[in-house]
Amino acid sequence: MAKRYSDQEVISMLQSTDIRMHNEALKFLHKAYEPMILRYVTSNSGSREEAEEILNDVVFTFFKNVRSEKFEHQDAKISTYFYGVAKRKWLTELKKQKTRPRAAEDIEAGTQADEADDSQFTNYENQELVERLLEKLEPNCQKLIRAFMDGWSMEDIAVMVGFRNAASAKAQKYHCLKRLGKLINPSL
Repeated sequence: MAKRYSDQEVISMLQSTDIRMHNEALKFLHKAYEPMILRYVTSNSGSREEAEEILNDVVFTFFKNVRSEKFEHQDAKISTYFYGVAKRKWLTELKKQKTRPRAAEDIEAGTQADEADDSQFTNYENQELVERLLEKLEPNCQKLIRAFMDGWSMEDIAVMVGFRNAASAKAQKYHCLKRLGKLINPSL
């Protein structure tokens, strides 16, 4: 049986300087909140893959906010935070799917364009951790994610990394971010 942590224990683990504590807390968050987010997204016209993408986004956003002291534990429980952020991200994604046609190659590849609040990587407070994790990815993913974190547009990234267009770069960004998520939580 997996260990359960209180909200305060999770926050303390994420605020520590020990990367093993970070990994343990992030694995716990994935396992603890995956059913809730999966249920929400799939019951609102989403797929399991989309739910996993939302979960990864929420975990990264939460990690960033705890590390930068933007998350105030006394204001909300972690479960309330996760549900609210997941709901907001999913509703934003649904709105985008309805208001703009998806590129044909995105549909063929079966990928979702994930523009819903990607700011968790552009303002990342723990650059050392990100750099260590990035070094474990293949060179194209490293280059793509670094360019994204530096604020480059998808069109510019496509040219820099050698993709046909921005839609291809966006699809590859999704896959690279998913691999990065698996480095944090190998059970994904």
